[in-house]
Amino acid sequence: MNKIKILISERKLINKFFKSSEISSIEPLDYLFSSRKKMIVYTPPEFTDRIARAMHKAGGGNIGEYEMCSFRIEGTGTYKPGIKSIPHKGSKGELSREREIRLEIECSDKILNKVLDAMLKVHPYEEVAYEILDFTKRENASDGAVVTLKKPVNSADLLSKLNKKIVPDKLNSKTKLKKIAILEKDADEINIEKSRLKKAEAVLFVNNKVNLIIL
Repeated sequence: MNKIKILISERKLINKFFKSSEISSIEPLDYLFSSRKKMIVYTPPEFTDRIARAMHKAGGGNIGEYEMCSFRIEGTGTYKPGIKSIPHKGSKGELSREREIRLEIECSDKILNKVLDAMLKVHPYEEVAYEILDFTKRENASDGAVVTLKKPVNSADLLSKLNKKIVPDKLNSKTKLKKIAILEKDADEINIEKSRLKKAEAVLFVNNKVNLIIL
């Protein structure tokens, strides 16, 4: 299995403070997450491929560099058509047991209706049984980075590279720093605690203000 490559979102910011020759390693402090939708639809076996193709054509089932992704499980569906119904299979007033495929395809929020409309257009059932689930997915991109240097730097030397808006916290010009968390956002306790768990010696927040917090 190929190792997943993580995009370090703070790369440009890191390059402003350190040369590549000064850096021993860079790892994510945390990861970005995105909201996704999973559509589950129950189909007659002979219509499953047609329905899946329509949903894929609308943009469903794209995961990273892969297209036409789906998951399928065979089972038995039951229903009793009403007097005014027009059933695809079975008879009015009688309980039907039919082989069905549970088809699962994910998509982004913005194309949900497009994928849903594509499915409904080709599905043979008068009343389509489907579900739409929300889920969260981790992206291959960092939300904050932890930089480990080859040699420790003096905190005062690091501060000299920053603008005048810096708000130092517990600053000691003699403090030596080798492992520093860097984030492109305002300071907050959650990311300070995440940095402690990564054993960072300081956290550098860069956004509306620049904060260097010694841990």
